[in-house]
Amino acid sequence: MPTSPDPAADFRPGEINHPDVAFKELLKRSAAILRAHGFKGSGQNYTRDCGEVWQVVNFQKSMWSVQRDHLLSFYINLSAYLPFDPARPASEDDDGTKPWYHIPKASKLRASYGDVRFRSGELHPDDRDGFDLGDDNFDAVWRALEHRWYKVFVPVLDAIRTRNDLVRLTHLQPWMVDRNCRAKLGDEAPPRWESNEERAKRLQSEFYEYLQSRGARYGEDDPVTPPPPRLPPPPYRTSMY
Repeated sequence: MPTSPDPAADFRPGEINHPDVAFKELLKRSAAILRAHGFKGSGQNYTRDCGEVWQVVNFQKSMWSVQRDHLLSFYINLSAYLPFDPARPASEDDDGTKPWYHIPKASKLRASYGDVRFRSGELHPDDRDGFDLGDDNFDAVWRALEHRWYKVFVPVLDAIRTRNDLVRLTHLQPWMVDRNCRAKLGDEAPPRWESNEERAKRLQSEFYEYLQSRGARYGEDDPVTPPPPRLPPPPYRTSMY
């Protein structure tokens, strides 16, 4: 594993006095961690080419603040994408007119294109409402975010480096599988999802157990209660965003 960078080494306390400035500083520190783990990109978007799987990390600002004293809220989106296989015939969208979307290289990906997609709140229960920046809480937000990178987000991404990894996750989160992903997976795709809240809860617990078996850590010593699965409302739509 790459040596952990020290993104805060050049930061001087007292410089951050506005949420937009704080957000840019969080991006800068997070970029140092992501690049140390093989990601490329800048600003709010980063990609990693793992060969069998392409990965995307995206910082998404929220239009709504969870608390009135927090002036800027944001989420982190993680996704993994099976590269287009030119040997496979293209499928068509439901209206029969548009070709299956083809992304030529990993650097062109967006988080919403992923065959598996997670928002930060799905991976850690403390982040269900996103991260909130005010005028005076930068240090607390960075401590939480730094923990997520090293203990949750990077281990989760490292657990989706191969096709088999991605297939495993689609079986634990079958409601996220859209038509394009199903076409890529073929016989390896999970059965089509039908409304079943009890099964969804069971799969969500198995999903967390699987991530922990692959290195994700949710607290110092305490076990974490998984957040409920974020199911699309019936009839189940194919896009999570």
